[in-house]
Amino acid sequence: MSPFIAGKNRRFRRLAALVVAGAAAAPAVAHAQADPTAHDSLVDAVKDKPVVSDAVDTANTNADKPGAPAGADQGTKENTKENLMPGYIPGYRRGLGLGLSPYAPLTPSPPGGLTVPFSAPTLGDDWTFNFWGYMSAALRVGQGTRLDPTGNQYAQTLHTYPRIVDAYGQFNGTNVPQGSWVDLTFEYGNNRVTSHVKISTWKPTGGSDWTPLGSQNFFQEAYLSFKIPVGAVNLKWNVGAFQNTYGGLGQYDVGRYNAPIIGSPFGVGETLTAQYDLSARYTLFVEDGFMGRLGKVPVGAPPIVSIDGAFNSSIPSSWVHHAHAGLARHGTVPLILGLHYLTNWAQDERDQQDDPRTTFVDEGNRPDPRLTVLGADFRMIDNYLGNFAVAASYADAHTATLLTGMNFFGAFNGEQLTKRFLGPQGGGTGQLVVVGLEYNIAWGRLLRYPVELSPNGPEFFTSVFLDYVHVASKDPDFDGRRMYKFGTELTYRWLSWLTFSGRVDRVAPNSKDSEESFTVLSPKIIFKSDWLSHEQVTLSYTRWLYGAHTHAEFPNDFTRGQLDQTMYALTFGLWW
Repeated sequence: MSPFIAGKNRRFRRLAALVVAGAAAAPAVAHAQADPTAHDSLVDAVKDKPVVSDAVDTANTNADKPGAPAGADQGTKENTKENLMPGYIPGYRRGLGLGLSPYAPLTPSPPGGLTVPFSAPTLGDDWTFNFWGYMSAALRVGQGTRLDPTGNQYAQTLHTYPRIVDAYGQFNGTNVPQGSWVDLTFEYGNNRVTSHVKISTWKPTGGSDWTPLGSQNFFQEAYLSFKIPVGAVNLKWNVGAFQNTYGGLGQYDVGRYNAPIIGSPFGVGETLTAQYDLSARYTLFVEDGFMGRLGKVPVGAPPIVSIDGAFNSSIPSSWVHHAHAGLARHGTVPLILGLHYLTNWAQDERDQQDDPRTTFVDEGNRPDPRLTVLGADFRMIDNYLGNFAVAASYADAHTATLLTGMNFFGAFNGEQLTKRFLGPQGGGTGQLVVVGLEYNIAWGRLLRYPVELSPNGPEFFTSVFLDYVHVASKDPDFDGRRMYKFGTELTYRWLSWLTFSGRVDRVAPNSKDSEESFTVLSPKIIFKSDWLSHEQVTLSYTRWLYGAHTHAEFPNDFTRGQLDQTMYALTFGLWW
């Protein structure tokens, strides 16, 4: 056979082999392109096929193939095995497709190309998901009377939402008639970094009234927590949109009167906490943070009353800086002492226009506002002596009505602080001294100490709580005013599913007019599924004994004649 014919036959056999191989592979390729469940991400690839170690010698694999030369070319090692190392190339997908996966985020990639691509795993992955939260809802019914009922009308009336003197954050509020609250937190991370996303509302829409839209906080917080050990110092760094709370009087909450004594900054920023163990008994804490608000309403937008002032174009963008130091003592009776500094201020030159609602402040020529708070708190954490906390703060305000970004003693912004405590004249300029105290004790646990009683049994609890405020203001109607409220609650856990409780509070919101003072009485029956279950259902009755001049506070400005004196409530809640 001539060399020409022999070469032609060899080329024909090679071409036929390629056609046969292509025909055999075509159905598989067609199936991969048509199958809607085909893998399109590196996650699927790694799940189906483990990563091949770089130590694997592809020459040995090739040597097993028919016709492969002994000691196959080492230079083809990286080309003959798939590189499944996550993150080696952003956007890597095994399966071909015309677009991104539906679950790919519609956002630009982070700067620098330094992170693992979206949905791609990392080697030795220890990431975990956690979900926790709290939910409660309350049916609160106010009872009233008709002055001149007709023959087909009841003299007694029932209505909801009740018109009561009690509301969140207000000094007149005692939190006796607990309302609704839903707080859901989603976490994903490992032992180094964790992401947190919180959804919350205080009015579940389906069972609410005409006000639920403003209560939907929706994605209220979104931030990262880093844990950074540096030698003997443990650092924790929170970065994102969140809030801190200082001066809470409860073990896990701000206390019975539901208002932080020192302050609660919120916004977008960071908080860095350092923890150092001085010894096996004492730990030192140091903390610093900085926050700002997300945005500002443009000029020309009409002023709207809102809980945080976010819809008022006269309000400048605000900032918060806070620093803290504390010492903790471990042992049978844990103790914590904290010192706190917070300052909330604004220095924004944009859109300075007058707000017609604030007659004592010209926002068109506004000064830069500032609120500085110095505080201290001391806590005895839950033990046989009970759970005790006392906190005090001194606040120095200058034109504070313009501020946002920090909740001080229940006032969510400067407008609420001014109308509730400092008065409109002077635009929120003055000083406040605030003191709070709370003590909860389980008598069976105390009297039987050091014998530890089982928590699965009857117990008698006593709680006492007190708040006090002194005002010095440029507004003569508020200057020199003293405000206080105190109360006690007795609770008997009788059966695993049944508890009885009774509470009384005395509120004096204005030392200049004793007729504004009032008393609150509230007996309750509490149902649970077990001694220490996470849920409870409460049936309560609340009676207000008003003074002649008692009235509600901003923004619920009910007069004495409009207020309900009696309320019935069915409340249920669960935490996990």
